[in-house]
Amino acid sequence: MLKTYITTVPLQGKLDPMLYQRERAEAPTATCFPIVQVMRDTLEPGDTVQLLAIRQENADTARNYQRLLEELAQLGIAEHQVRQIDLPED
Repeated sequence: MLKTYITTVPLQGKLDPMLYQRERAEAPTATCFPIVQVMRDTLEPGDTVQLLAIRQENADTARNYQRLLEELAQLGIAEHQVRQIDLPED
């Protein structure tokens, strides 16, 4: 089954991993991006996944986007499964 997720990449300069608990879900793992926990809880073997990542064009979001890709890789989600949608900073 194709599962599509949508998230935004935060503007914050420094992201700290946090625990995001969802009702009736497995124990959370620390992440900087709540969508990672949602994906961890809802993806099933055999699913095809795509993530739409919306971000403003600036240095902080570029760095945070790379960190998102690193966390997704730990779930087995490759960069080609993520579609970056850039918005002008202004």
